Amino acid sequence: LPTAQPTPPPSHLPSPPPSAFPSLEPAASPTPETPLPSLGPSLAPSLHPTHVPTHTPAPPPTSSPSRVPTPLPSLEACSFTYVQCGDTVTGSTRGRGSSSGNPSSDVYFVFLTFEKVHLEVTTCFSGAATDFSTSLTLWDKCPSNPTAHMAAEQEEQFACSLLRHDVLEEGTVWLRVEGATDEAEGDFEFQFQCSPVPTISPSLRPSATPSRLPSSEPTPPPTRVPSPLPTSRPTLLPTPLPTLQPSPLPTAQPTHVPILRPTPQPTHPPSPSPTKVPNPLPSLRPSAEPTRVPSPVPSRVPSPAPTVPPTSAPTKVPSPLPSERPTLRPTRVPTPAPSLIPTLAPSPLPSER
Repeated sequence: LPTAQPTPPPSHLPSPPPSAFPSLEPAASPTPETPLPSLGPSLAPSLHPTHVPTHTPAPPPTSSPSRVPTPLPSLEACSFTYVQCGDTVTGSTRGRGSSSGNPSSDVYFVFLTFEKVHLEVTTCFSGAATDFSTSLTLWDKCPSNPTAHMAAEQEEQFACSLLRHDVLEEGTVWLRVEGATDEAEGDFEFQFQCSPVPTISPSLRPSATPSRLPSSEPTPPPTRVPSPLPTSRPTLLPTPLPTLQPSPLPTAQPTHVPILRPTPQPTHPPSPSPTKVPNPLPSLRPSAEPTRVPSPVPSRVPSPAPTVPPTSAPTKVPSPLPSERPTLRPTRVPTPAPSLIPTLAPSPLPSER
């Protein structure tokens, strides 16, 4: 039967080899001409072609494929098992595949610590069920991570595996167990032991009575000269640097016990002005010698408690003005003939009689 609506313009360049069977679902818009067709077309077309083809072709395949294929690959390259101090761990690397290191299968373990610790991981013990040559290494993160750094590896002088390392920071440590050669795999058993980190440099003078529990953080530089009398209540935070200047606010409650080592010399610059409010109580220890240079202005208010033993020598330069308030204790023997008029020019030397 002819087509009800024939194509008005026929194809200008028909296909030289027409297909044997026409397409059951022809494309609405035909595919444009391929600039560089495939050199080797596939023998059988794909049953599920990609809806959105890739613009960038895949890189060339690896030149050295793995010799041991992974029958059951891990869902995550960094899958691990937690391990604790004192554990004896058994496992197998058979068919686990290689996530890092050499092509042999590997298994990861993670140890979490909150303090400094010395680790010792070994397969060298009696009855160990390890049946292949193992390799033990410690890492700061998942060994499959490109930024991971190896912290320690096992010692080479033993036929079995022995790894020792000091962990000086809290955090996680990754342990990788794999075959020592490319195709080595099998069952393994190791012991995971922990102990305190030993002191870097021992003391030259050990203690006569050592402590049963070691210090978690020993002092790096010990004191060279011990204290003669240690304080009963030491400060929690010592002063990093001593005070070079006196305190601007002295203590309101000074100590009643004087210091054992007083200041050898008094303050050189004296106070510029005398005390405005003198002490109402006289000194318990008066000066041994009187003041050599008296005050130019006499005191307006005499002392309520005069000195019991008066001065043995009279004042060399008497006051030019009489006292506003006479002495409270006058002389017992008065002058027989006192002068009615005060002397205008007194003698610089007192009279002997």
